[in-house]
Amino acid sequence: MVRCPEQFALALLLHSNPCSENDCNPPQTYLAIGKTPVGPPLRLYHNLLSLSDTIHRNSLMEYLADKWELDELLLKERVCWTSIARARKQASFAQRKFITKWISGDTPSGVKMQRRQQRESSLYPICADTNETLVHILTCHATESMDLRSSLLMELQDWLVAESTCPWIQDFLIQGLGSWFSDPMGNEPIGQWHITFLPIARDQLSLGWYATLLGFFHESIVQLQHRYYMSEASRKTGISWAKKVTLKLWNIIYQIWTSRNAFLHETGVIDRVSGLAQLQQAITAEHARGPGYLHQPILQKSITFPAGKFRCFLKRVVSCDMYFSRSNRLICL
Repeated sequence: MVRCPEQFALALLLHSNPCSENDCNPPQTYLAIGKTPVGPPLRLYHNLLSLSDTIHRNSLMEYLADKWELDELLLKERVCWTSIARARKQASFAQRKFITKWISGDTPSGVKMQRRQQRESSLYPICADTNETLVHILTCHATESMDLRSSLLMELQDWLVAESTCPWIQDFLIQGLGSWFSDPMGNEPIGQWHITFLPIARDQLSLGWYATLLGFFHESIVQLQHRYYMSEASRKTGISWAKKVTLKLWNIIYQIWTSRNAFLHETGVIDRVSGLAQLQQAITAEHARGPGYLHQPILQKSITFPAGKFRCFLKRVVSCDMYFSRSNRLICL
């Protein structure tokens, strides 16, 4: 029995078939899970990779289903994963890294940075909201944010028209995303959809607009776009359309994130949320007090710290009228 890196136990059953007079084939090795054979020897390595991919894929489904409060079976069997895979393949390394962090929730938002103890406040720099989550970054009601989203949606609409998108899908995406940006926690507005498109709209809505913005499309809407291309005698496919739309939606998220970062670092808000004012006040107070308030034994006796405790102790030092010498001794000015 061999234990794989994923901590899943795989049973490797070796079946050696001796050559007979009428059969001179070499012994063969089969991969099996339990008593179920998986593949011939030439595909042994590929089957191991496929099994590893399946394990990671299932872990991703469980994580997203729990995070977005969706049906895990819906994510596994109804999402067009091919378009997402092709979009990731076409995207640059920086884009893949960015969207991976966003989907996993590891993007350094205010809430995340405060949880990491890298910020004093989770303040959103544009509207001064005290709870900067990823959803708030996308749906902020500040004038600057709303103007940016409006221009990005107009650009998306022009692109959908140029890409010969089904008119039903155009209206559905633009109206739905615009409504979600305005009120992400509200009820879905009632749309006057064609009776043919209504079940397809419900399928996509079962994933939610946040997942849609991240490029998670239901197979039914991709198939509808494919049939529309066929009706137009176009050689394009629904999957290629979904791939391109996914890249456009990722770019919308990236543009909103870039705008937020520019406001954060170019206006000095980063100093406020990082606690610079409190630090300066503490420095001023300690400098005004001077070294006289310290106990004489501390002044007369140098303090030596183990190297491993320097970092921990440094975090506790609020004043800056002290510094560390290279001999690991604390010297008071």
